Amino acid sequence: MLSFLFNVLILPILRFFVNAFALKLAVGVVSKPEVENQYGTAVTLSALLSLLGLAFTFIPLVGGLLHMIAWVIVVRMVYGMSLTRSVGVGVLQWGVGFLLMWGLKLIGIGAIA
Repeated sequence: MLSFLFNVLILPILRFFVNAFALKLAVGVVSKPEVENQYGTAVTLSALLSLLGLAFTFIPLVGGLLHMIAWVIVVRMVYGMSLTRSVGVGVLQWGVGFLLMWGLKLIGIGAIA
């Protein structure tokens, strides 16, 4: 029962904050120094992008592609980046998020999904 509650309640919240942290790190690496890169902005942006992803889940066949396009557009608008930098942020966010979740899995917290 405790394992079920952890996997259903705590793990998604942990993944959300890991993704927000990965976004902040990725923007810090890829963007210019004058870009406003706050953790609060990354959390808000992650929430917005998660809701967009949920909405695009219900569109068959092209939902994933639309989510990627919307993700790049939103990141470009919020951080004022070029197309290549925003795509670079996406790739780095995925990589950092994967490594962080993998590291949590190694110490016995959660699962990679």
